[in-house]
Amino acid sequence: MLNSKALTKVQSVVLIAIVAVALVGGGTAYFLWSGKTLATDSIKIGVCGDLDMYYGKYTYQGVVLAVEQVNAQGGILGRNLTVVAEDDDSETPPLDIAVATNALTKLITVDKADYIISPAGFVEVYRDICSQHQKIFLAQVH
Repeated sequence: MLNSKALTKVQSVVLIAIVAVALVGGGTAYFLWSGKTLATDSIKIGVCGDLDMYYGKYTYQGVVLAVEQVNAQGGILGRNLTVVAEDDDSETPPLDIAVATNALTKLITVDKADYIISPAGFVEVYRDICSQHQKIFLAQVH
């Protein structure tokens, strides 16, 4: 027969085992049923700029070149990078902040970009939108 101290130890071990099984099982079930995969999805790099003008066009081309080089080396932790882009008309007069913010919002919510790169443009506004959506924002200031 077990004394109360030994019984407490057994209960503690059983409780720890139950919690460990629940955590592992729950985590596995979450990834299986949510459709998320850890290493097969690509990482989407979003470019939001005036793709018809100098800074936007060359920023986009630079990102595409960098992505090709990273993917040729095996990607990042086995995940390839892809580029998605939206034209925000930020260099074409008249400058319309509504067009720019709609382009960025589409890039984040529809195109599902993980990171955002933008040449100058509406940096403060873009920073706030990316912050609201918890996206990393890189701005090229010229």
